[in-house]
Amino acid sequence: MTLPDNTYYLEESDVMRGHREMMKKVIGKFFTMIGRGATADTEAQMILDFETKLAGIRVDRTESRQDQGTPTTWQHMNELMPYWPWKQWLQELGSCTAPPDGSAKVCTEDHLKVRMVGAPGETPLYISNEKFFPKLNTLLEGTQLETVKALLRWKIIRKVALYMPANWIDLMVEWNADLYGTSAKSPRDRKCYYSTSSGAAWPMAKLYLDEVFHTENRDAALSMLELIRAQFYATLPTEKWMTQEDRSAAQDKLQAMFFQVAYPTDKEGNTHWPKDTFDMDGQMGADFMTNFMLKERLSIEKDFDEIAKAPNRRSWGGNSPLEVNAFYGPDANGLWIPAGILQSPFFDAGNSDARNFGSIGSVLGHEMSHGFDDNGRLYDKRGELHDWWSKSTVANYKTRSTCIADLFSTYKVAGRSVNGKYTLGEDSADSGGLKFAYEAFIKKTARSDEDRRVFFTSFAQTWCSVERKKSALSAVLTDPHAPNKFRVIGGMTQFAPFADAFQCPTGAPMAPAERCELW
Repeated sequence: MTLPDNTYYLEESDVMRGHREMMKKVIGKFFTMIGRGATADTEAQMILDFETKLAGIRVDRTESRQDQGTPTTWQHMNELMPYWPWKQWLQELGSCTAPPDGSAKVCTEDHLKVRMVGAPGETPLYISNEKFFPKLNTLLEGTQLETVKALLRWKIIRKVALYMPANWIDLMVEWNADLYGTSAKSPRDRKCYYSTSSGAAWPMAKLYLDEVFHTENRDAALSMLELIRAQFYATLPTEKWMTQEDRSAAQDKLQAMFFQVAYPTDKEGNTHWPKDTFDMDGQMGADFMTNFMLKERLSIEKDFDEIAKAPNRRSWGGNSPLEVNAFYGPDANGLWIPAGILQSPFFDAGNSDARNFGSIGSVLGHEMSHGFDDNGRLYDKRGELHDWWSKSTVANYKTRSTCIADLFSTYKVAGRSVNGKYTLGEDSADSGGLKFAYEAFIKKTARSDEDRRVFFTSFAQTWCSVERKKSALSAVLTDPHAPNKFRVIGGMTQFAPFADAFQCPTGAPMAPAERCELW
């Protein structure tokens, strides 16, 4: 078959060639296990060939990350990709069908609102990475039906493998060892924990909040958030690279930003547990795989139900209070700080300010800064996609942020360069988070030299980790965050108070004479 002229093919290094051979071997073994031994090697090669072609037409990650989506119509989709039966697909997608394992339905009727997406007066249809679809159309037109069938078998196998008997899991371990350097299955108790926290996140979260969580940590985190917001707010009028109108609009956006801390609350601040918390009550099956499939169906049902409802800006989406993480939602202009991260070693109300502000404080400031990064700045205070910055402010922002992107692109992991353009959003948020957390920390009360050094040490320890080389190399290609080592080095070197606290002379590795400065 012939692909469009602008199709590119991935370079095949010795390492990549080895990964491809391992993928083919693993697929062949899985297909033999499901009774397709006679055609296993042939189907594995078909899948590998298709996936290679598909990888060659994907939109670059850096470019894709900037695409916020645009309204479109089904007619336009048919023009972009006539090979795919969009209307029939939509009708089937919205059907309430019986589960293949014979268990009870979680739906009661067809999802009419799903079937009406894109119709006048109904939920609008959006498209992102538009130029991908004509290429996909060409690829599918030239793909044999048997290849598509083999690919779908493989998609199902990959989805369920970790919920199947030990020999399936062993084969996944073999594959992951090649890709990421992992060498053994997770211990049973660890697997049980992560499976439960993933499959029944909300019931487990409520149990954790009711029985274990230190509620004083939530109060302390809310207080810290307000101090950091106040510092950010006070800094904005001094940002000369922004016009006066844009500085005022940024202050309005910052002031309108809402916080969801530890657990879900409504507009009035009352605890508000979502429907997900109770959906599995009385529906659990007798085995691991059945319950996994129940979880998957409930997740799809939730997504379909939400299509027919007005957006809930305070929704936790696919996350839960169990996460050891934090999030900013540009289309909601809100921060989510789960209970899971409001515990040691990241945070505890009993820790010193230096430890708390250096660790979780920088994380909170990081998420707040996402409202004004290369993607967040495209949304206004209501979370609506709206170009609210003037041309001069945008130009100045790009100049300053390009400095950060160029800096991180100089960092390498085992010879592989970090893509500073792809990690820019996270790197610039790190820069803002460190600055505003530190300034809120020193403004709160008088700080000693030791306090300042502990602050920066705590920041660095937050990103302390051990990672296998294969996993680290994979992350450089796929993770929008820079490697943890460079989040520390890149953040510290560009923040002058770090060099002052540790008395680093100008020109030393951690105290460059010239720095990138966004905020």
